[in-house]
Amino acid sequence: MAALKERRDPERLLRFYTNAIRIGDWGDAARAWSLDAQMTPEKLEKEFGGNAGPKVAVGKGDTSGAAGSLYYEAPMVVDFADGRPSRRGTIVLRRVNDVPGASEEQLNWRIERTSTLPQ
Repeated sequence: MAALKERRDPERLLRFYTNAIRIGDWGDAARAWSLDAQMTPEKLEKEFGGNAGPKVAVGKGDTSGAAGSLYYEAPMVVDFADGRPSRRGTIVLRRVNDVPGASEEQLNWRIERTSTLPQ
């Protein structure tokens, strides 16, 4: 759970998330998302659940800054063992860039969006 308090290494949160998806721990996977994303364990189970856990691969990403926030964007591939088509896209993490008044939650890396899930 230390990955949920990560402020330096966004890849640590991504490893936490992809492992949670792989083993079907939908609660932990949902906690990796920002509160604004309104991600739930049920939504994740619907997208990734099945008889065999999916293989999730995340490539090396890039960090950029904008308007007091840091963003980390990386390529992502989800392969399913049950015949569903693979999903390829990107995943974007965000955290507030140490601005005064930011909450603990805002300072930690969280998933903001991914193009591998239906909108």
